[in-house]
Amino acid sequence: MRIILMFVAILLGSLAPAAADDVGAAQAVIRAQEQAFGRDDAAAAYSHAAPAIRQIFPQADIFMSMVQNQYAPVYRHRSFEFGEARSDGDRIAQRVHIVDANGEAWEALYTLERQADGSLKITGCSFTQGRPSGVIENYASATRCRARIMSSRMMLTLSRFQARPLAKAAA
Repeated sequence: MRIILMFVAILLGSLAPAAADDVGAAQAVIRAQEQAFGRDDAAAAYSHAAPAIRQIFPQADIFMSMVQNQYAPVYRHRSFEFGEARSDGDRIAQRVHIVDANGEAWEALYTLERQADGSLKITGCSFTQGRPSGVIENYASATRCRARIMSSRMMLTLSRFQARPLAKAAA
């Protein structure tokens, strides 16, 4: 009996680092995008967006403009600290505590999914002003809510961009 319990403990212990590795990888992707925003590097920031986001915003400059206009706390901030994370198979939800450029507190919920090539890409980011307490209790519910918010914001933003022509590059 002790051998079985020890085997189960070893097996469960070996599963925890994999989840921690996934969360660490997700945080690295989020941090890389956050740093790209800080450098105004649209191409680098865009490279971390999932294919569904890239379909809605087919060019890096359109994506960057959407972030600047709709996600100002993510784009420019005083602090950006990781909070709780949850992993569900190939999906990860990561809370981020943000203090924006004006000193206002925000809480963002990033969602990421593992792609066919094994990489993690950001599938969405929703945020609320303030720092709500609590845990990410239901990933599916958070994902549905985020999808509705993202869809509404993206469609509104996309309609604004489609209404005006893109500036032509200087020759």
